[in-house]
This record gives sequence, C-alpha cells and structure tokens, in this order.
Amino acid sequence: MIFRRWNPLHLLLLISLVFTSGQFVHADSKPYYKYPLALLPDDKVPTSSQDSIERQGSSSAFGQFGAVLVKGDFNNDSFDDLAVSSPYYSTKDKKHCGMVEVYFGGDNFFVSMAQPERKPDLQIFGSTIESQLGTSLAVGDITGDSLDDLIIGSPGSNTVYALYGRKNMVAPRQYDFSSFSPDWTLRGTDPEERFGFAVDATDLNGDHIADILISAPFSRKDQMKRVGKVYGVYGKTYTPSFYNQNMLHVPADLVFWGSRQDDRFGISLAHGDIDGDNKADLAVGSYMATNGTSKQAGTVTLIQGSKLLSKNKLEFNEQNSDELNHDTSTLLTADKSFDWFGYSLAFGDLNSDGADDLVMSAFPFLRNNKQGNVYILWGEKNGSFQDKKLSRIIGPSETSLLGSAVGVADLDHDGAPDLLIGAATSSPGNDEQFGKLYALSVFPRNKDLWDFSKIPADLTITGRAEKDWFGNSFVIADFDNDGNRDIVIGAPNSRNNGVTTGSVELIQGPIIPHGDASYTLPAPSDFLSRGSFMVQVNKSLKLDEKNKEFIDSCMENTEFCFFQFSSQTKFSNLRYSPSLRLYPDVRPSDPYYKAINIATILGIVHGYSDEPNSPFHPEKPISRIHALKILLSSAGMLPWKDYSDLRNELLKRTDEKVAINRNIINRDPRDKNVDPIASQKTPYLDISARISYMWWYPRYVNFAYLSGIINDSVFFQPDAPLTQKDFDQWMTGINEYLSRHQ
Repeated sequence: MIFRRWNPLHLLLLISLVFTSGQFVHADSKPYYKYPLALLPDDKVPTSSQDSIERQGSSSAFGQFGAVLVKGDFNNDSFDDLAVSSPYYSTKDKKHCGMVEVYFGGDNFFVSMAQPERKPDLQIFGSTIESQLGTSLAVGDITGDSLDDLIIGSPGSNTVYALYGRKNMVAPRQYDFSSFSPDWTLRGTDPEERFGFAVDATDLNGDHIADILISAPFSRKDQMKRVGKVYGVYGKTYTPSFYNQNMLHVPADLVFWGSRQDDRFGISLAHGDIDGDNKADLAVGSYMATNGTSKQAGTVTLIQGSKLLSKNKLEFNEQNSDELNHDTSTLLTADKSFDWFGYSLAFGDLNSDGADDLVMSAFPFLRNNKQGNVYILWGEKNGSFQDKKLSRIIGPSETSLLGSAVGVADLDHDGAPDLLIGAATSSPGNDEQFGKLYALSVFPRNKDLWDFSKIPADLTITGRAEKDWFGNSFVIADFDNDGNRDIVIGAPNSRNNGVTTGSVELIQGPIIPHGDASYTLPAPSDFLSRGSFMVQVNKSLKLDEKNKEFIDSCMENTEFCFFQFSSQTKFSNLRYSPSLRLYPDVRPSDPYYKAINIATILGIVHGYSDEPNSPFHPEKPISRIHALKILLSSAGMLPWKDYSDLRNELLKRTDEKVAINRNIINRDPRDKNVDPIASQKTPYLDISARISYMWWYPRYVNFAYLSGIINDSVFFQPDAPLTQKDFDQWMTGINEYLSRHQ
C-alpha cells in the first residue's frame, strides 16, 4: 500500500499551457548516471553507466508527466503495474484537468516501454478545468478481494476517486471522469479545502482491509484558515456500484485536525509500524507550519495505531478530534524558517529490528544556498518516541537539496532495506541543477550524522538534463517478474522538443552498484602495473618462445606487419628500426620493453589510441577485466571478437542454452525484440551487457568461470586493479585448463 503526492507549489512559475497530442520515447546508450563505490577514497571510486529508457509524456505543455508514481497489480496477473500521473495535463477543452496513465507489467515490459507506439493500458482524465487529477496516488486493497485498487486525488475538484482492481481487466481503455463514474467517489466538505491533496491506504481498524486516508490541508477550523485535516474512510467488502460518498452527508470514520492557522496539516502522509505491534501508525506532515518565530519551519505528527485502539478512538466525530490528537500523537518540529520539515515521509525497517523507522525530509526549496536534510526517527518496540534524538543525512555540497522524495526498499537484494533519497534540484541560484537519486545501504542506528561529502552514497543516479526535477518521485517494483528490483524515476519538468512535458526514466533490475560495497581495495603496492603484468604474461606463457617464427617474420616485414597498428596510433615518433619504438612511454631501456612489444606484435595489446600520442601507460594498474582478456587471448584460449563478429556468433546459437548454478542463459536470439549482445548473462551481479562499454565482458568472464579459472562469488569487480594474488590464482587455473585440453 503506497502513497505518493505532488506539490503544486513547485509550479509557481507556471504561466501558460499549450495542448498537442502524442507520446514520445527515448532509449539510448548515452551514459547518464553512475554508481560510486561507497567507503572508498574519491580517487579510487570506480564509476560505470547503464542504458535505460526515457519515456516522455504526451506533449501537453507543463503537464508534469512523472510527478507521482505508484505500483500495484491492478489486473491480477502477478506482474507489478506502473501508474504515472500528469496533474497539470490539459485537453483541448479542459485546462489542467490532469491525467493518470497505467502501464501493465509483463515479460516484455521494458522492451514495449521503449517503443513509441506503446500506449498506456489505462488512461484516466480529470473531470473539470483545474481538477488536477493525479496530484496524489495510493494503492491498497480497499474492498477485501485481494486485488490492488488505485486511489487518485483530484484536489482541484475536491474529489478522490477509487478504481477497483479486476481480474482480466480490459485494456487499452480510456476513462474521462467528466462522463464516466468510477467505482468509488469521495467528495470533501469545503470546496476550498483541497480535499485529496495527499492520499494513502492502510488498515487502521484491524479488519484486514485497507482504509483510505485523505488530506485536506487547506481546511478551515473555526476562524483559522489553512489549518488542515486528514479524513479516514474505512474500506468495505461491499460498496454499491458507482458509489458516491459526500463527506457532508456520509461523514468520514476518522478525522485528524491540525492545531494552528497555516499548519496545512496533512500536506504529506505516510504509514508504517514504528513500534512493531502490527498496527498501522501514521505520519502526517505539515511542512509549512510555523513554529514560534520560525515561519514555515515544518512539523511531523506521529499517530500510533496502538493508542488509537487502546482509547477506543476509532469511531468519533469532529467535536472530539482535539482529544484524539492530543492523546495519541507525538509532535516532531524544526526550528529554522522555511526548512519545510516533513516535506517527504516514508517508513521502513532500516536496521532490521522488527520496527519500522520513520524517514523525514527537510526540503528548504525557498531558501537560497541552503542544504536539504533527511532525518530518521528510529523505530522501537513498545516505544513512546518522546524526546528522541534524530539521525541526520546531508548532501555532498552546501547547496544539495536532499529530500524531494524518500523511500525504503531492498534495492540490491541483500535482505536489508536501503534508504532512497531524491534530490530533484539544488538550492535556487546554484549553478548546477541536475536532479539525483541516492541510495544508502547501511546507516547504523548509533550514527548521528551521515555526510555524503565524506562518505558517498552507495548509489547515485543523475538525471539527463538540468532543471528537469529528476528524482522528484520514484517507485521500486518488479515489472517483468524476473525477481529483480526495477526502478522508475520521475522528472516532471523535463523537456521534449523545447516543450516541458515531463518524463520517467525506466531502469531494469538488478539495480546493483557496479562493485561490491563490502570489497576493500588492496594497498596500491599490491597492484600489478600494466608493464609488470605484461612481463609476467610473457614469462608465464612463453610468448616469445612459442611465437618466435611469427615475430621474426614480422620484424622482416614491418610495414606490412604494423599496417593496422600504424593506422590507429597517434604516436608521432613511431619507428621500426634500428629498434622498435611503438609507444612514447615504452623505451628500449625499460624492463617491460620486450614483453609489451611482443604482445603488440601478436595483436594482444595496444596503447591508448584515443589519447594524444597514444601512450601505453605501463605504470598504471591494469584492471581485472582487461587482465583476464589478455591472459585468455595470450594462452590461445579465447581470441578477441569485435562487436559485429560477437553478435553474429550469438545469433547462430539459436538452440544454445548454457545453464549453471547461477543461470548463465542466453535468450533465444530468434526473438526479434531481444538484442543478443545485451541479453548475455553472467554469474556476477556487477557485470551487465546492457551497459554499453561492458558488451564484451560476459564472453570472457563466462568462459573463465566455466573453465574454473575464476571463482564463484557474487561480484567480479571488473574495473578494480589486478593484484599479484589474482594473477597467480588465474595462472594456476589457466595451466590446469591447458593441461586438460592438450
């Protein structure tokens, strides 16, 4: 049961809108995000990039496609489905009516989402001008039939809608709420209260049916404006067809009120179990509340479900709601003006102690050059949570605006939840405005502060363009049901052909940092340099002795022998006599001169041809993946294949399926939708052929793995430096393989 909401305050600069039609998809291999390896010095942090799919919204200007994202299985096919809102979408006759689109999951979800012709399975339009359908979304089983139902907030029309999940749901289908009646419609009591600004779904009364929570942050109380309140409406095993419930005539089952003018109580919502008693606890944000003299500092109210039940406060009216709030809640406050504490909220058991922890962001968007913060209130079984000290996370710079969204999910499949933090922008006035999404794997409870400038996040995903609000929303799910976590990230201000339409980035799992976060780099003295490595390769495999005839022939016909090499190098002083000089930094007096020249003659190595003067860099450490390639090629076990040759080879293996204990399986290349290169699998979680520069990695590691040369582990660390220990172990495996195949 999931809640997300979009804050219209982000659209203060909205001036005009233009409506056109069409859907746009962009899929390319341009690297745009990186995986820093945590706990390592900055100069030792390897980075890598992965292909993904950018799907752009229908080109309604400023529609904000991707503003809110949720997942749910709405058609009961065991695949997660994706719901995406565009709360400021406009049709030709309804400005800002809003739209929600649902894309059903499936085996080929990511393939289909990359196709421009892919249409949403459900498309839902708001009822009136300025209804802003999709400002908030939630998912839960509110009818007790074990099917996910979709709850949609439309605060501009003071309405919340529910569409029930159905087996074998008909799709594609369009719904226009101006003419179509959804399964359940709920309407607020005051047209100015912004009923439906935030929604959530969880079981409040213990009947195993999800209940609906609806915020109305602009509600009046007595003579006070914008106090705010939250309605609770119990789920029902049966509701009449097209049930229309007006809060004036059929009151809510619960009502929680704010206490002061301009609190905007309920502007954000979340639920969890912070005291481990299997009862739903609520967090209600009032991030624009004033505390003392601190204007818009923000508050978060924690309402414990156990206290609600113990005081028999599950049936009441608005007259006794003050008593309810006072007796059952804990108030958390900030003290800096415009801190916007409570902007985003999420629950999750970060330390796996059986009690959810509460994650809260302070997102000071209106304060120039001020840093966002994320706070954690640690859950505790039977806890009172009075006077609890909060842990704090700050971004990598003084202008990092962490906290546009927060969430908790086991992203890397290690059995422990990870903390995800959106940073959709930087402080106003900052030069860099790229949005980011961070993931943090471990946050010890006894740690008061985690500073990303000193210890980076385990995962950093950076948006494609500045000011697109990438990281404003995200959702973790398994859309193709392959057992891996997929991630979708919203960028509601992204532009398409000069029009701000919004987009979502879809990244297929596994989403794992490319490198083992528990892996510690050995001391630099243990690294093998490229020059030293080539000396040992020549000595161990006797390249000079075994290839003497070819080498001698090459030196007698240097122009022909080095024709291809000379066409690629930029070395201006290349010469073949009286002594070879193939690289500017490999001289006849160097100890590695002979070994590097022999390997170059044999076509095993070459220099950095894309650098000025094409050096070899013999002093640099050699990476594990390049060392493995050179060793297998030098031993005559696996020659190099370029991209087209490898692709043709994979296409020929139409019936080949290699299965080992980690499921190295090549998909059937006869499927025209499957790229045989990208479909290569390996037993290592930090190697993916879907990443453009890793296209050749699987061929080498799979061969070495199946031949017993490299060991069975979760991570290979392809870009980590090779050590002497690595070399010795691999050479032992190579010699054993060669002896078996003589």
